[in-house]
Amino acid sequence: MGSNTWTGVALVLLTAAITKTEDPFWSFAEATLLLGILVLQLRSSERIWSTKRATRHRNVSVTSIANHKGGVGKTECAFHLIKRFASVSAKQILVVDCSLYGDLTRKLCGPSSELDRFEQSNATIESMVEDCFRNPGRLERIFGLGGAGFSARNHMLNVKESALHSDAPSNLWIMASRRGVAAQSSRLHDEPATDALLSESGALPHLCAAFRASLSTGQDDWLILFDTDGGEDHALTRFALCASDKVVVPLRTDLDALPRLIRMFGFLNSLTVQGLSTAAITQAFFNQVVVGDGNTPTQLAPFKPRSKDTEANMERIRDFFDAAAKQYPAILGAVASRKLSDTSDTFFTTVRNGGASFARNADDPYATKPETGVDADLDRLAERILPAV
Repeated sequence: MGSNTWTGVALVLLTAAITKTEDPFWSFAEATLLLGILVLQLRSSERIWSTKRATRHRNVSVTSIANHKGGVGKTECAFHLIKRFASVSAKQILVVDCSLYGDLTRKLCGPSSELDRFEQSNATIESMVEDCFRNPGRLERIFGLGGAGFSARNHMLNVKESALHSDAPSNLWIMASRRGVAAQSSRLHDEPATDALLSESGALPHLCAAFRASLSTGQDDWLILFDTDGGEDHALTRFALCASDKVVVPLRTDLDALPRLIRMFGFLNSLTVQGLSTAAITQAFFNQVVVGDGNTPTQLAPFKPRSKDTEANMERIRDFFDAAAKQYPAILGAVASRKLSDTSDTFFTTVRNGGASFARNADDPYATKPETGVDADLDRLAERILPAV
């Protein structure tokens, strides 16, 4: 029998010893012996994490920019959206950089920042994971009583107050990843312990619930944005998806990403139908589309794409989402309920190709803006993602 089976047997025998034995001495002796067996089994058995149903919190809004396909512009668009949200919102803005390369952390902090400060201050996702899982004892984990002392606030840095970048908005916070910080310093770094913890039964929704609940306490309203990595087996990307309320999907106009999207839909759907996540895909946008002659809007873009093949692929991808919404209604309800007109689709929009100006932000990230057309496209996208920040 497995260790969990022996644990169950010990619990049953312990109960019987206490309630059925008439001799008080043997009742005490048997109970003590069986309690010892139970403790040993609990110490050696696989960890069990309580998995309560995911709940939304009034003052915490969580959005992920996600697509398992790399190179679709997740980080670049996240960078520009975060600057917009932080500049117009009274909420605290937390960026959680789940990328293996730490590009968003570097963009928001500037090229001269000492990113090792994130590790020194335990302001990393991995430190938060360790803190969350170290905090409760084993019996507390089993009965869902642990985690009372855990706070995600202990694992983030304010960009301005920490002197990471003096021009950053005062409400901008970052939780980096150790792997990303190491990559920015050209160091190799792996996190097998974090990945192993997040693969344990129930661990991922347990972490997400603790993360969201800890930020819901206090007077602050939080707007949290996750940047994710390409690849479908990245533990931190799974954390981002599970923790989210909204998932925004950036798209290129080729069809190569569609099989990866199906994998992402399946993962999200499995969490949502079990009540372990509140995530739903609420918006998709085509990125880096080249503008054609004129500025006539289409149903999927605020301008006419240059290539007919591009426009045809955009329509195929729209049809793909329509079909997926029938298979995964729990996470793609926004597809079925969207409003359509000849020049608008409330689920899809498009950001034009901004060329070099779109990416030229390393030296002065908070002063640099994209060209006018791209700026308007990003404003439209930001309003759709979070209409009331």
